[in-house]
Amino acid sequence: MSAYVSKELPDDEAAFMALTLVNAELENGDGTARDLTMMMEEIMTIVKYSLEISLDEEDIYLERFMTHLKFFCERVLTDNGHRDLEDNEMFDLLKCKYPLAYETTRKIAEFLKQTRNYQTSEDEQLYLTIHL
Repeated sequence: MSAYVSKELPDDEAAFMALTLVNAELENGDGTARDLTMMMEEIMTIVKYSLEISLDEEDIYLERFMTHLKFFCERVLTDNGHRDLEDNEMFDLLKCKYPLAYETTRKIAEFLKQTRNYQTSEDEQLYLTIHL
């Protein structure tokens, strides 16, 4: 992760990640939950450092984003991604209006390409950019 965000994970976040991982393992013994949890944590680290924000685990907006992120990660893990947009006018508009959110999405897409050989479609990039 440090190659993508140039920072180390603080102890409290590492502990949170470990607790989440243990809970996921108890729910599902096949490792799928662990993979999902790890991917979500990796992406959240990119988000945190790209947007230069601290995360409040009790924030309703963070909970909502985590729900959307979970669905995105499930699609990545099952290689069941969305197809590319036919009309990308909205995507182009969001890239211009929210460049920091879009740049964060690009970092996530590059991370997934490098670590999982997963090509993030424009539709999925739009999905992430909207929810960031």
